[in-house]
Amino acid sequence: MVFASVAAAVREALGEVARTAATSASRESRPSAGPSVAAERPLDVQAVSLLAAATPQAPAREAPAGLFPAGPPTVLGQHRNTYIVASDGEDLLLVDQHTAHERVRFERLVARLEAREAESQLLLAPVVAAFEPRLLPVIEAHAETLRDLGYDVEPFGGGSVRLRAVPPLLAGRDAAASLQALLRDLLEREAAQWLVADARGRVAATLACHSAVRAGQPLPADTMSAIVRDLSESAHPTLCPHGRPTIAQIPRGDVSRWFGRSGWGRA
Repeated sequence: MVFASVAAAVREALGEVARTAATSASRESRPSAGPSVAAERPLDVQAVSLLAAATPQAPAREAPAGLFPAGPPTVLGQHRNTYIVASDGEDLLLVDQHTAHERVRFERLVARLEAREAESQLLLAPVVAAFEPRLLPVIEAHAETLRDLGYDVEPFGGGSVRLRAVPPLLAGRDAAASLQALLRDLLEREAAQWLVADARGRVAATLACHSAVRAGQPLPADTMSAIVRDLSESAHPTLCPHGRPTIAQIPRGDVSRWFGRSGWGRA
């Protein structure tokens, strides 16, 4: 009981120090003209931005010809806090903010896995938690990949596990709960629901999905711009790792016809 009381007091004190330091660092670094770091800082779950270049994924479906022909589109707004509305100067684009962000993060995680450049964030104190019995074999089966993605997790007896570190993408979340959710998703998703075939890719895809912005989440303009820009630079921008579309293109001609402008010289 004495040990638990002291540990709780130390944990609370360290947490206050960490929060103060994070606030100070955020103020000192604002604003920045850098592409990904400054753009993704408004997300609560984002502790560290991944800057590795995206690498191709196989098998892949190439982006259709004409998509992103002249660089990153211009973001116009957000529809229903789920879709980013943008324009490439000619056509309108609707970007699913979750699947697009998931695609971007997946490619960067795969790049880090291949380069063995995992980032990991130590917890203020190790977390010991009871896990569903069916999830324990999943940890064992994917132990190497979880470690390469930044997890420090090990069995602790009695159906419990001990967590010492998590990927920075999940910093600030309940470490045990987020890991259980990831493992549960990995276990329950059918094979047909994946665009990636290998086990390491599926773990990376699941982490990308769980750390990406959600549908229904309001986003500031710079975050939306970063997602659209990074999607335009990804190897396979049209589908998320689960095979769901990331973007829909509305041709300029269709919009002109809707408003009866198709006969004008300037449509």
